[in-house]
Amino acid sequence: MRAALVIVACLASGLALAAATGGSGAPATLDDCDALVRESPNDLASYQCHWFLGRNQTKLEESAGRLEAILTENPANHRARLYLGIIAADLGQSRTEGLLREAALNLAAEGETRGEVYSRITLSMWLRRQGRNQEASAELDQALEAATASGDAEIEAQVRINLGWQRYNPREYGRAWEILRQAESLLFPDGPERLRLDALEALAAVSWALGRNRAALDYYQREIDLLRGGDPYRESGIRRNMALVARGLGEEGIPAAEIDRLYRDAVDAAVRAKNRYAEAGARLMLASSIEGPDGLGEARKGLAVAREVGQVANICWGLWLVGEKTLKLK
Repeated sequence: MRAALVIVACLASGLALAAATGGSGAPATLDDCDALVRESPNDLASYQCHWFLGRNQTKLEESAGRLEAILTENPANHRARLYLGIIAADLGQSRTEGLLREAALNLAAEGETRGEVYSRITLSMWLRRQGRNQEASAELDQALEAATASGDAEIEAQVRINLGWQRYNPREYGRAWEILRQAESLLFPDGPERLRLDALEALAAVSWALGRNRAALDYYQREIDLLRGGDPYRESGIRRNMALVARGLGEEGIPAAEIDRLYRDAVDAAVRAKNRYAEAGARLMLASSIEGPDGLGEARKGLAVAREVGQVANICWGLWLVGEKTLKLK
């Protein structure tokens, strides 16, 4: 069983956002984000703030409303359009493509290479979700061309990370590894934290796909260490992935106590971050390792969460676990 990882363009930790906005501490409210826009209207980080806080505070709709208000006042604000498009992608909205295409074209015309690249990366992911793989690849090719021409190693690394994921999805793991190693050489040891985080996550996933479970866990743990608690939502997803990897470690003689700890850490992180998608799978994995009434209780909780968020595979698994554990208690 492999995790279906969705990587969102220009993902940043709270620490990275704080650094981008002056280093005095990460913005805490959407009002703080509005203040950043007023103070630094040409800084991408000002608008990224709305997406980051909206995602971590489960206020994406409110964040979208604030960005829409900015666009109503100034329709030529394509930085706001970019992050409205990213939020629309997170929410699965059909307007995503139009927002991102318009942002990419206009930010390119303005010479805002990073904004153009972020737009094209996110658009590529959106198109791939629609099964439009050729168009998705074309967007990444354009993003790489723009990044390379700019001489910006950070942006080039960002594109290469996404190209690595592009090769990962059709299971071209060897090619993905080569591309990601190129990105790694551009970023370590002193590249931006947010990009090192993305590289570590991709390297972890490819290691996992290649059957190198312990190496995958090490990469994921390095990612958590680098986060330092600055992005609870992302951490919950990482810990869910670690729990998934741990399921395969039992066959390698790893102590059951270590695997149990990884399961429980995944549940705790998901609850803290209010990440119900990660919580469903984490609870079901924990339930599968517990006997008796406690195991049944966890299975029921996991099933309820899976139903709430509409995860069909986890609903089926949860039903099976509840049935199995109920029979064992009779």
